[in-house]
Amino acid sequence: VRARYMYDLFGEATELIQSIDSDRPVAMANGDLGYIDIIAEECKGLDVFGSNVYRGISARDYFQVVKDKLGLPTMFTEFGADAFNAITMKEDQETQAYFLLAMA
Repeated sequence: VRARYMYDLFGEATELIQSIDSDRPVAMANGDLGYIDIIAEECKGLDVFGSNVYRGISARDYFQVVKDKLGLPTMFTEFGADAFNAITMKEDQETQAYFLLAMA
């Protein structure tokens, strides 16, 4: 329920921005695909869907879901892999580099 209020506010802000400057695209940054069905309902005027994506080596179904549910261009507003390895309890730059290069 709380998420709907927040995304309703995003929708209102989008409308306000576009009423002031209709030539300026409006984007948002979201946590991966969380609440995407609510976003589709509440943020109808959005021009670009931005998302913080930390899925590992592949975006998997990310692009297809955005296309199917929103029909908008998308961009990664954050992506990556943590350098800290929780198993060894040490920094692991080699594994981080592997993930980052695979995402490029």
